[in-house]
Amino acid sequence: EIMPSLVGSEMCIRDSDEIRASTNQGVRRDDRSYASLGLIYRFASGWMAKCEASYWDNASNFDSYDYQRRELALSVSRSFY
Repeated sequence: EIMPSLVGSEMCIRDSDEIRASTNQGVRRDDRSYASLGLIYRFASGWMAKCEASYWDNASNFDSYDYQRRELALSVSRSFY
């Protein structure tokens, strides 16, 4: 019998420099940031679950491109071997 156990974790942080794009409304300037943290658990033979929390921040001088986004995802997978 397999006991539930933490088998892995992952973390990503990314902060990009200013991004410029020319449009018919002028020059758009975006500053993007992204961070995520995930944990992976094995809970039965061949079965794993992953929980991941992510955060995006896009600061833009155009209101329609200025946003913050938070996401929590849970996935379950089965390996056949």
